[in-house]
Amino acid sequence: MPIRSLAATGTDGIALYLRIAESLRGRIMQGEWGPGEQLPTIAALSEAYGVARITVREAVRRLASEGVLTTARGRGTHLAQRPEAAQPNPGLRAAINDPRVLAPDHAIRILSRRVTALPASLAAGCKVESRYMHVHKLHYWRDTPFALMDIYVEREIHRRFPPGADKSQKLSLLLRDHGDVAIGASRQELTVARADQRQAALLGCPITSPLVRVRRWRTDTAGRVVYACTVLYRGDLFVWDVVEAVPGADHFGPHLIPAAQPREDRRAPARDRKRR
Repeated sequence: MPIRSLAATGTDGIALYLRIAESLRGRIMQGEWGPGEQLPTIAALSEAYGVARITVREAVRRLASEGVLTTARGRGTHLAQRPEAAQPNPGLRAAINDPRVLAPDHAIRILSRRVTALPASLAAGCKVESRYMHVHKLHYWRDTPFALMDIYVEREIHRRFPPGADKSQKLSLLLRDHGDVAIGASRQELTVARADQRQAALLGCPITSPLVRVRRWRTDTAGRVVYACTVLYRGDLFVWDVVEAVPGADHFGPHLIPAAQPREDRRAPARDRKRR
């Protein structure tokens, strides 16, 4: 895999050896090498990635320190074990997909709370209020962090929540039960990101590990944002499970699928057709 492919993943600010280590990790998980099998030489990997040998050695050392690879002078580099992705169990599946669920094995750690404006990344193109309560927190499943959250609730609405309730209940549930606001619309967006150093430390995953980034907005009947969030889920502890439509309903609505252009519009411009 040429190194330019790694540069296209939005990880330019992350050390090159870490990006190569994550690329090798992905190839291992896809079964390119089996346990005990020898990997290509440092020289071969260096040529394949288009980087210096010392960079590849650092990537291999990184994976060796995690117990994924073994290295020995004169014997080369071998796969010790395949870092299988964790399979989310039903409780974790519910914790991610059901805004009501906070099971006994599911815990919340509040990192900070502060009153602030809605960040530009969430405010663009929206009607916003002047102040929001920003709750920065981690969600855990069986003592393992799986989601890093930045949630913004309109300040006056947040005042209606029971004090400290966000330590034991999801904010989306508190909004429903205590917000006293009619929700006019709700939407969400899913993209893929890579863990930076701070995110990796908080989520307990390697730097550059894949993360699922979910952004959500809830607006009142006047179109003002009353709730918005950015959530980063560990890719190895994520499953998306939603019902697309109720029985008999067509989930391919016009709001999701753009209307096809008329056949006339897909041909050459009118002036070109006249010339013909």
